Amino acid sequence: MYHNVLDEPSPLGLRLKKSPSLLDLIQMRLSQANSDAGQSTTDNAEPSKKKDLKSGTSSASERLKASNFPASVLKIGTWKYTSKYEGDLVAKCYFAKHKLVWEVLEGGLKSKIEIQWSDITALKVTLPEVGDGSLDVMLARPPLFFKETDPQPRKHTLWQATSDFTRGQASMNR
Repeated sequence: MYHNVLDEPSPLGLRLKKSPSLLDLIQMRLSQANSDAGQSTTDNAEPSKKKDLKSGTSSASERLKASNFPASVLKIGTWKYTSKYEGDLVAKCYFAKHKLVWEVLEGGLKSKIEIQWSDITALKVTLPEVGDGSLDVMLARPPLFFKETDPQPRKHTLWQATSDFTRGQASMNR
C-alpha cells in the first residue's frame, strides 16, 4: 500500500501547499534521479562525462540560500541583546541545513545561537500594523552556541563551540 507523506499533519501544525511549481520541482527531481540511475549502468566507460553532467545541474537543496533578517532585539528569559548598529544582530534561516541561527556581533567578534528545525516545538509570529513584529520560538532542547575564531576579512567565518553566552537563560528557558 502506498503511503503519502504529504498528507500527514506536520509536527509544527504547518500545512504544505502543493503548488504547481512544487509539483513540477518534485517531478523534475524524480526524472533526474531516474535518468541518472539509467546512465550509471551505461556510462561506466566515461566517468568524466558523467561527472560533468552532474555538476551542470544543481539539486534543489544546493540552490536554497540562507535568508538573513536584521533584528533589533533578542530576548531569552531575562537575557536581552539590543542592536546598536545595523547588522550587529541578524537572524538567519538556513533552508538546506534546516537551521535557525541568531548571530550577535559584540566587541568585534560574532557569537551565534543555532537551533535545529527539529527542535522547534512552537512558533508565534506577531505582526502589528504599526511598529516592530516579533517571533517567539519554543524549543524541545537547548540550542547550540558558537563563537567566532580567527576572523579574516572576506573569508568564511570559522566557529568554535562555546558555552551559553546568555548567562544560562537559553539553557533554562524553552
